[in-house]
Amino acid sequence: MANQLDVHTYDGKLCRAEIKEFKAAEKKIHFEKLYQIVQTHKHIDDKIRAFALKAVQIIMDDIDKTPNYSGSDLQRADDILAHICIKIFEGTDQDTIVGNLGEQLADIATSGSCPQGRVNRLFQLFMAFKCG
Repeated sequence: MANQLDVHTYDGKLCRAEIKEFKAAEKKIHFEKLYQIVQTHKHIDDKIRAFALKAVQIIMDDIDKTPNYSGSDLQRADDILAHICIKIFEGTDQDTIVGNLGEQLADIATSGSCPQGRVNRLFQLFMAFKCG
């Protein structure tokens, strides 16, 4: 797994980005498809796959709920993840994005399931892969 980082260091310090909000039904469809990709993708280490799947399920279970919203950053983890999903589904850099996403999702499941942990870990991928 990636090095563990205290994401609270970044609370309220994320650069501001316009992140389109999705309807709950859209997010659910994206996350179900993502779940299938994570289950079988060759660029997700088998040691972290179960944790990554758990994190997708956690975020999916909390669509439009408080655990996915970081008030300090005014961002929703589920909306950020939906943008990442779209980028993955486009196929551009899919292997790289999925590999990195798997690590961040595993960290969410093992050490950062708070709203800020979810948002900060996903936001860095959103910015790195220009998902907006």
